[in-house]
Amino acid sequence: MNRKISVAFTIMILVSSCSINKKAVQKKQLSETHSIDQSNSVFTEIEINARPEQVWSVLTDWESLKDWSSSFIGISTDKMVQGEIFVSYFKNTITGKVMEFEHVCTEYVEGERFGWSGHIAGKAKDHHIYSVIPSKNGNTIFRQEDGLHGSSFLDFLAKHQMTSMYKKFNQELKERVEAIYH
Repeated sequence: MNRKISVAFTIMILVSSCSINKKAVQKKQLSETHSIDQSNSVFTEIEINARPEQVWSVLTDWESLKDWSSSFIGISTDKMVQGEIFVSYFKNTITGKVMEFEHVCTEYVEGERFGWSGHIAGKAKDHHIYSVIPSKNGNTIFRQEDGLHGSSFLDFLAKHQMTSMYKKFNQELKERVEAIYH
């Protein structure tokens, strides 16, 4: 009888610890996707006629993204914190509906870059990095990098769609920053 109670108690503790650790495991799995596979990545950049702190200010004004970006329209937190889970909001350019994606912040350097990893469709994962880089002429290079992991066919489709979206976002960011600061 005591052995049955002991086994039942052990099972109960294991079940409880599994549910408690579920978020930690999810966070760990998301953060493990942080290396960018150069053979299957998206890379875009644009030069913006503004100082890096001006570009950063517009880029990380999460409340105002929806006013000028046709795709990336916000996140569920006021400030990204490395290792924390948050939701990003994107507008589907075909249907107009808002899509939500859960990510973990994989890096955050104030004024320079932020990045996240998460699932984008089925088993496909991405690791996205936004960077604000000072250029030699006093302007700013804005760069987006995205490593894709998952099925090769899905990666192929996503890579082409994302490249187009990122170039458009880059141009929209450039126009917004230059309209404000020049």
